[in-house]
Amino acid sequence: MNKKLIFIFICFPLISFGQNFVNDGAIYDAQKELLNNFVDAWLKEDAKRCASLYENEAIYMIPGVPILEGHSSILNSYKKLFSIKRGYKATMEEPVIEVLPMDDWAMVRGVGNSKEIVNGVAQTRTYKWIILSRKQKDDSWKIVWDIFNYDHPLTN
Repeated sequence: MNKKLIFIFICFPLISFGQNFVNDGAIYDAQKELLNNFVDAWLKEDAKRCASLYENEAIYMIPGVPILEGHSSILNSYKKLFSIKRGYKATMEEPVIEVLPMDDWAMVRGVGNSKEIVNGVAQTRTYKWIILSRKQKDDSWKIVWDIFNYDHPLTN
């Protein structure tokens, strides 16, 4: 489907009918599950599982990297990330703040933090993110667009 049409289908209802964000209910819970699955896969350095949470034509926009388009580009990005041996203990949280449900689509906003513990010293990085997800035929949800950026550099 043309990306411009997707944009129109998403933005037109928002402009025409206003925003109706939710922070509970079935769609909200499904988005929390999607993000929790991502965090679990990331912490386990499971590139295949991370990428499996994205649709085949997904767009992934991360700081300092050209836009990643498509499942294979996203998978390769996670493989590259996880191929670098971690010399630290990592933690990560990505709570969902609110969800804008749109039938089989959902716009999801959240924040995150990751912590690297190196030689007993914790370095924390905070960030914000937004994803567009779509309900699949099996009632699961997958990420269509994933955008995040850091608030500031690592801090002690």
